Amino acid sequence: MNSIFPDSTQFFTGKKSIILLKEFIKKELQPDKIFILTDENTNKFCLKPFKKIIKGFDNIIIIIIASGEQNKTLASCETIWSELAHNKATRKSLIINLGGGMISDIGGFVASTYKRGLKYINIPTTLLSQVDASVGGKTGIDFKGVKNMLGVFSFPEAILIYPPFIETLDERQKKSGYAEIIKTALACDKSFWQQLSELDFNEIIDWQTLINRTISIKLQVVNADPFESGFRKVLNFGHTIGHAFESYSMKHDNTPLLHGEAVAMGMLCETMLSNKISGLKNEETKFIIDYLLKNFNYYSIKLEAFPELFNYIFQDKKNEADEFQFTLLSSPGRAVVNQKTNIEIVTQCLKEYINLKVEPASENHFLF
Repeated sequence: MNSIFPDSTQFFTGKKSIILLKEFIKKELQPDKIFILTDENTNKFCLKPFKKIIKGFDNIIIIIIASGEQNKTLASCETIWSELAHNKATRKSLIINLGGGMISDIGGFVASTYKRGLKYINIPTTLLSQVDASVGGKTGIDFKGVKNMLGVFSFPEAILIYPPFIETLDERQKKSGYAEIIKTALACDKSFWQQLSELDFNEIIDWQTLINRTISIKLQVVNADPFESGFRKVLNFGHTIGHAFESYSMKHDNTPLLHGEAVAMGMLCETMLSNKISGLKNEETKFIIDYLLKNFNYYSIKLEAFPELFNYIFQDKKNEADEFQFTLLSSPGRAVVNQKTNIEIVTQCLKEYINLKVEPASENHFLF
């Protein structure tokens, strides 16, 4: 599947994708140096097959940073910028972001700001980054504990989706990516949601078909609204409260929530909110909640966490003039943006969330 992003980003996937990307780098980009940004996990599990791409190139510099959302910070940016400067990166140099969503986010941000912009390529190695972070031109880092507070829109020269990377992932990482697939279906495509709603996560074998469908939907949305001035906000369903859970978990938990895990819990809450605000029917609400609880680990919070959660929700980029602005569902497969609500209604939904009947002894119930 080849496609074009708003900024002429080349998209490569399939059996010949590595060969095609290598030719693209040689003929079209002609970099003087190639910097590979990765983390210790990707360096261990994914660099070997990737060496087929860089074989034959001169001036390869590998930059390894610590993994995890907690390291998507200005301090990590400084480390990368320092390595670029030390190795005399020029505006003809190329950065290849080889890793999960954190690497795509921070690598794109670093590339877009160093010397006012270096060319970069995303090679996502997790399911989450293949269907979400690497696609769409959003780059950024967390600042003062707030998710993606600093960032720019900057589109990569190319994106490579390499199917064998999925085989390196554990179940938790796959579930994190699956949450973003569900979000895309619920927000944008009724028939895709109907297909997913008949699946059990543990029975999924053909990940590539789901990846391709998700990316195709996201491309249509991004092409229609590259800089998220309006319509593209449909992809934010589950993210306002999801990001709050994620930021809270990073601060308080020894094993923080992965992004997709937080989004799954955000979708639970925002499905309830959709029932109150945007017309999602009772039976549809119940079905979505039951499906999410069946397929994702439940994250327990207490009432004492509400003030901190609301502090993160107030920081959400979609808010305007001190009003909450949510992306919610009017029906499965159709999201509506800029849905205004207030702290009382959101508090009610959070209380309903903590009172969900999830069996404490279940292996799907995580207490942090």
